[in-house]
Amino acid sequence: ATLAVVVPLRPTIPLRPKATVYIYGPKGKGKGFLAENMMHFWARHRGDWHEELPGSAKDTVAAMENAVARTPIWVIDDLAPSPVRRQAEQEDAKLGDITRAIFNNATKLRMNSDMTAKKSNKPMTQLIMTGENELSTPSVRERIIPIYMGKGKLHPDSAPTDALNDLALERGTPARFTFQLIKYIRYAATTCPGGWAYYAKNLERARTQLKGQIKDLMTEMGAASGNKERISTLAADVLLTFFILENLARELDMDDDFVEQFAVDGDMSMSVIQLVTNAHAENQQSAPGISLVRALAQLLASGEAHVISGDDPSRPPIEGTGESE
Repeated sequence: ATLAVVVPLRPTIPLRPKATVYIYGPKGKGKGFLAENMMHFWARHRGDWHEELPGSAKDTVAAMENAVARTPIWVIDDLAPSPVRRQAEQEDAKLGDITRAIFNNATKLRMNSDMTAKKSNKPMTQLIMTGENELSTPSVRERIIPIYMGKGKLHPDSAPTDALNDLALERGTPARFTFQLIKYIRYAATTCPGGWAYYAKNLERARTQLKGQIKDLMTEMGAASGNKERISTLAADVLLTFFILENLARELDMDDDFVEQFAVDGDMSMSVIQLVTNAHAENQQSAPGISLVRALAQLLASGEAHVISGDDPSRPPIEGTGESE
């Protein structure tokens, strides 16, 4: 829920995003719903992005590179398992390249036929990807924030999700809030001594300071050293949104309880830090065999599969949903 707010508002901040969000899980469990709700923050008209998303995992590499270099937020939807090994490897490779380019703020250099350099477009988008399975490449997993959408991740009652749809489709509230946040950032930058350039430097300092605080919190939580530097970069990048919201709340003279909910050690921020810390721990132990077992466990837990006994066909199948299983 926290990421559903901080991620779509992150592009309002005039610093290039570094974190890619990957939403994965079985079909029909809310991956598309979550991605659509993030896109609602950038809807031009009420009803935009309802049951549709801008990009697809089947898009060409050139189309993806063009999209992430020209849009504030983009979704690459539906990375599904392919029965063709070569096709699966190609899709994994292009999504891995896009993820690395966003994290490293870099792009591929290309040449013209006369050996002059072509103009390169660096990524500027807040990227969101959806897929059925976990990404298997460790170097890519270190550069994403994973969100697992499985059974029970959404509220069992449809009232909360209906209310979110009403906010976006009938009232246009998410997009209107994005507009107001952009207005505030423009006001803060133009009234800042030194103008936009100094304001951007202040934001970069704030992100660096936030990263250091997050590393300290991860250490207190018992996180192994490993790639803590990279993981704290991801968390600091998306939680920079709370830095802006905290400043806005103070500008509006909100009460202390309201302002403190945006603190780095508050419940909402800690939920994100815990998520990336757990993902980091899992990635340290990642191996093809472990990834396969984890994927099978998640499939069984979703209720979409079961295991039968080859020795005793009369034995009841194991569904993987009981505590003893």
